[in-house]
Amino acid sequence: MLRDYGEPMQITLKRLACARRFDRAAFEHVVKTFHTGLPLDAFDTIDDLSFLTKGDSGFMSMHGIMADAIREMLDSATQTATLEALFEHYASRAAVNSHREVTNKTVMALFEASDAKMRISPESFTDWLGPAVEPLRTAARYADAAALWRQATDVTEKHFGPDHPDTALSLNNLGYLLHAQGDLAGARPYCERALAIWEKALGPDHPDTTTSLNNLGYLLRAQGDLAGARPYFERALAIWEKALGPDHPDTATSLNNLALCCRRRAMLRSAAALRARPGDP
Repeated sequence: MLRDYGEPMQITLKRLACARRFDRAAFEHVVKTFHTGLPLDAFDTIDDLSFLTKGDSGFMSMHGIMADAIREMLDSATQTATLEALFEHYASRAAVNSHREVTNKTVMALFEASDAKMRISPESFTDWLGPAVEPLRTAARYADAAALWRQATDVTEKHFGPDHPDTALSLNNLGYLLHAQGDLAGARPYCERALAIWEKALGPDHPDTTTSLNNLGYLLRAQGDLAGARPYFERALAIWEKALGPDHPDTATSLNNLALCCRRRAMLRSAAALRARPGDP
């Protein structure tokens, strides 16, 4: 099918087949980076190709079967070089100095950068994703951030297995973001799985397990299960006291979490006692 087009178009399409989606800027980046020889104004006409589909915001995608067939023609070095160029391009477009700069365009670029990154190097994917997603979390773009961590969960489970600490990290972050959206029931299984993995991989008293312990405590507290939340806060406090000492700020945070939980339970018990007093209207 590619033989119907000139060599510059063939070379460009082979490179673009490595992208999940591309827009004019990404198209121009590929043409310039790899010197394909295709005129930059060709982008205005390629949407006439039957195997390309124009989507939202000017992005285009190649039909899956066609893209897969073209990628099979490419050697691994060509694919890797193309993905690295696409990653650098989209990552630069997604970069922000502050959460106030997060826009729909930067989020879309981040999704494309994420897709390229996980295909280049799944081993370092979660290390990269954490800082990259942080502006979205700070900007309260919880649904977008959760979608990226859900993708990370699939990648880490497939690449490392279901019991790897990177899988736990992805599960924990996904659970946290679902909690932030108010989906408490949906968040709980991810938080519980993350804790189980960390306990198995690192041990129940490892400081890294406190992240999941606190997240489960926050979740149960938000659900009104103060009795269920308390043991998680107590365990986190015990770990920090042992690892960091009684005067460390992280220990103080755990003390505060436990104190708030106990205070709310005491207030509820007091309210229940007042309601039960005989003779009250």
